[in-house]
Amino acid sequence: MNQYYLNLFVRFTCKILLRSKALWVCALLTFCCVNLFQIYFQSNFIPDASPIGFTAELRNYAFPELMPYMSVYLFSVLQTIILLFFSVAFLHNGLKKGSMDVIFYRPESNVEYIWGTILGFILIFGGMGLMCLLGGGLVHLLWSESPFVIEYYFFYYFTLFLPGLLSWLGISFSVTFLTKERGISVMFLLILYFFITFYTTRFQGGIFDILGIGLPNVFSQATGHSCLKLYLLQRGCWLLLGIGLLQGSVMLFGRIPNNPLKTRMRMITCFLGGSGCLLGVIFFQAYRDANFKCQVYSETYAKFEPLSRATVLTHDITFQRNKNRMKATSAIMLQNQRKETLHEVIFYLNPALEIESMKWNDEEINVEREYQVIRVKKQIQPDDTIRVEMNYEGEIDENVCYLDVPNVRLQDMDKHIACPVGKRYAFLGSDYTLLLPEVLWYPVTEPPLNTVFRNRVSKNFTSYSLKVLGESDKVVISQGERVPGDGYTFFRNSYPLTGISICIGDYEVRSIRVDSVLYELYLLKGKFVPESASIRKPHGTLMPEFLPEMKAFCEEKVGRKYPYNYFRMIESPVMFTSYYRVHKKGSEFVQPEIVFFKERGKSNYVEKNAFYFSESLRLYLESWLNYDYRDKDIFTWNRLLEHQSDELKSAFKNVNTEPNLYNIFPMFYWQVNDMHSGDYPELEMAFFLLAKYFEDTCGSQMVVNQNKMMDMVALDYLRSQSLADAVVDKTLHLEILNQIFNVKVNELLDRVVANGVTEEQLSVFISSLMQKYRFERIEYEDINQSFSDEYGVNLSAILSAWHKNAGIPVYIVEDFDVRRIGEDRVDQAPLVLVRFRIFNDSDVDGVVNIQSSRVPFLPGAVTSSIYETKLVNLRFAIPAKTGKHVSLLLPDSPDYYALKLNVCGNIPDRIYTKLYSRAGDFDTLQYIREFDRACIQADTNEIIVDNEDPGFQVIKSGANYRFLEKEEQGITDKYRNMTHWLVPDDRWRYFIDDNAYGKSVRSAVIRESGKGVTCAEWSVDLKREGRYEVFAYLPEYTYSQVLTKNRNPDVISLPFTYIVSSANGEEEVTIQAKQKHEWVSLGVYNYTPGHYSIKLSDKGETDYSIVADAIKWVYMEQ
Repeated sequence: MNQYYLNLFVRFTCKILLRSKALWVCALLTFCCVNLFQIYFQSNFIPDASPIGFTAELRNYAFPELMPYMSVYLFSVLQTIILLFFSVAFLHNGLKKGSMDVIFYRPESNVEYIWGTILGFILIFGGMGLMCLLGGGLVHLLWSESPFVIEYYFFYYFTLFLPGLLSWLGISFSVTFLTKERGISVMFLLILYFFITFYTTRFQGGIFDILGIGLPNVFSQATGHSCLKLYLLQRGCWLLLGIGLLQGSVMLFGRIPNNPLKTRMRMITCFLGGSGCLLGVIFFQAYRDANFKCQVYSETYAKFEPLSRATVLTHDITFQRNKNRMKATSAIMLQNQRKETLHEVIFYLNPALEIESMKWNDEEINVEREYQVIRVKKQIQPDDTIRVEMNYEGEIDENVCYLDVPNVRLQDMDKHIACPVGKRYAFLGSDYTLLLPEVLWYPVTEPPLNTVFRNRVSKNFTSYSLKVLGESDKVVISQGERVPGDGYTFFRNSYPLTGISICIGDYEVRSIRVDSVLYELYLLKGKFVPESASIRKPHGTLMPEFLPEMKAFCEEKVGRKYPYNYFRMIESPVMFTSYYRVHKKGSEFVQPEIVFFKERGKSNYVEKNAFYFSESLRLYLESWLNYDYRDKDIFTWNRLLEHQSDELKSAFKNVNTEPNLYNIFPMFYWQVNDMHSGDYPELEMAFFLLAKYFEDTCGSQMVVNQNKMMDMVALDYLRSQSLADAVVDKTLHLEILNQIFNVKVNELLDRVVANGVTEEQLSVFISSLMQKYRFERIEYEDINQSFSDEYGVNLSAILSAWHKNAGIPVYIVEDFDVRRIGEDRVDQAPLVLVRFRIFNDSDVDGVVNIQSSRVPFLPGAVTSSIYETKLVNLRFAIPAKTGKHVSLLLPDSPDYYALKLNVCGNIPDRIYTKLYSRAGDFDTLQYIREFDRACIQADTNEIIVDNEDPGFQVIKSGANYRFLEKEEQGITDKYRNMTHWLVPDDRWRYFIDDNAYGKSVRSAVIRESGKGVTCAEWSVDLKREGRYEVFAYLPEYTYSQVLTKNRNPDVISLPFTYIVSSANGEEEVTIQAKQKHEWVSLGVYNYTPGHYSIKLSDKGETDYSIVADAIKWVYMEQ
């Protein structure tokens, strides 16, 4: 290769590109977009800018790598499109020569010509990327409080940007020379680019992610890069493939070469391409091996799940680490607490740990190993105790973790802005170690998960001790009292635990003791982020004095006293990952005595900065440790492009939430009590939630809102499935399963109370049970016997129906009325008469409540009663296919009432009313009468067609097609006002409202007024000839969560135009819809037997809404 000619064509290409005004414009626009994005979102140049909900996330100053990453990320995504256009145009112009010019009588070779062009493109576009990165660095230095670490800039430029540039340049050159058609080349390259960039970044572990934007790329100050080896393999793969494609494009160039050494060129191309493919195969094989191991380990768990297991009473562990390996000895006291003989003992240990020796009552024995399962062929008689000593050594295989979690969640990559964080479940290295029970770093007899029944995980309360050898220069953390020794650290526990963890690293420790509890806060020392950086400084406090107050807040929120003597909060690497588990109501981040929080506050939001150790940490912890859900708000292109400057718009979109992984609920319940039931394994969590409910509602008033999105989805599932079906249904999304369980816990409470046990009695029973059996197991048989002895109720009969019955009740409610009577004195509350009729029109038993409240159940102003009042909460069992007519006199009752239908198919599941004073004398007879279906048969002279009936549809005038609006939407989208505010538009939308007409679903449809293009239609087949009066039902204007001018209290009436068909033809009728729900007459008409319809036009007053609900034909006479 002649260096002179090579340099000549490099300069030639650069001059041609630099002369292009279009390229300058594109480069300038890209530079401005990237750097303005960083100025606006990632710096403090505009301190109060918060146009999008995730600004706090974008301004996470605690992660200095995010500035260079976002510069490279944004520029790579944008510049690749520019690169494809200009490379195709440049090469196409070279190919547009005359037929003789393809010979190119010039002294340079194809290699010098093509590589000169390639290097010219690399210099220009690489220089553009460098300038963009320098601009981002300038923003970083001037307007960001994040530490400036120049190594990150070099790392991302050379590993993320350059391989992507070379790969797409090679693809572009090769495609252009193959097709020789500019339009086809550009179209094909753009389709390929968008497909690969936006649809295949996570496919097969990211092997096809040319730009690398889907690969884990965040640094931890404790452990470094998320997964450096695999990352470099993938980037090296595309770097070599890109160079190979560029070299291959030389041979594709349509010119007779003056250098005949084609064989050498082919060898170089094959070598580069083959090397890239080899790296890709190694990367892909690592991904496949991990998946294969997960599958094998999951099947192994399932294989041994049915076997009975021994109980570990005590477990003394001696631990020592050597680089990325560990060596340990376990001294175990084993007991058979079963009623039958155990013919073999099963242990679970990480499959990468090798057993060096094992003793059974001081006798050396051989064991069988099947991946993570250790089989000891020894018998243990009931109540026998055995001493086991096991020596093991090796590495840690993280693939054994979280095998009960669906693959879609395992593959879902958490992102820090747009940078994937990566996932690690354990760390074992010379600098840092973090091992949880989940990873099986010591032998256990009860596995930490269940791959067959994911919510049926048994516990084993064990007295642990841990002796860690060496580590004099590190901080060692575990559960229990820390006792320093000569060359070791010893941990002694006062209580039996469900598991023990170990963490070793460079930590700064802050502690304070209050009463009997020692509070400790462990913060990672700056390794990649200097300690001198502002984010490491403890703004305002040197000791976590707020932690005792934090604990008190937690106890009040959870409803129980903190059960341990230590409360340790440990900062863990940013890629350390856990998952929410329904049976725990928490994740593995929360261990006995310990909470692991992600490094520098990743995934949690503060007002401005991601994680400053200042007073803002207090608010951060309050929302972090105690709430069931948190917002999941991450960077996406859609979020960026949907610029929401109006905060009110967020009310009309579903809030994307996920269960809070740091909720410390398990510390107070799951890790303290063990209620074991083979038939009803969900009973334990039900009791935990009920105990928390009783504490939350003690002395307080609960105002219950309407069903929301998750409730509706959960109830929709329970229409045909049972709780027993749900807990084994692996297709259920986590949030739906969680909500199903919450719904069923409410049902269990209703069933128990309906059997004569009051809430107070149930609360005392659960509380005393948990207090008596702390840190030990109680069997269901003992629970049931105690409950029967105490209250005379067989709990099994209730639980059987609760757990196994599929379906939910559907009610028909009539004449719900609440009125104050006998109001003679203003200083004394009169009686309140409550009456209603309800029929359970299903095959499933149900329970309903009468509730009262001092504040409105629906949004509105609070109206205080002038009387001293007491809250009402009465339950009534409504068996399947039966009805009850209830009339009760209640003294001293508040102003607001609801008939709560609980778990049911009715929407909404409550009927509200306000207590009004009524003049006159009323029948005050009290009774509860049962009736059957015959008593609620419809009037034979009335025919009603509701908007939920098949006879209703929406039609478009002048068109032949008709569509059912309700069939176009799912359960949560159909009734939009149940999940977020509904703004009427030019389509008929369903909404739920108490004032709407309906048997089991009280709904109507609404749209903004139009020009008569569409209309709602009710159809009926009349059998009898005669005169009928036609009525339209109109709900009151106070539509729940519907933003319309109809709700304006100044609106007295609105014109609604109906078209009534009869035997005499069609007639247009305009009525004045008033501010109340009622049947409004449309007139009396003659009918002969046949098919007729009523239409409601969308014509109406501008800016107001048209509402369609139900139509009624009432037969008058022949």
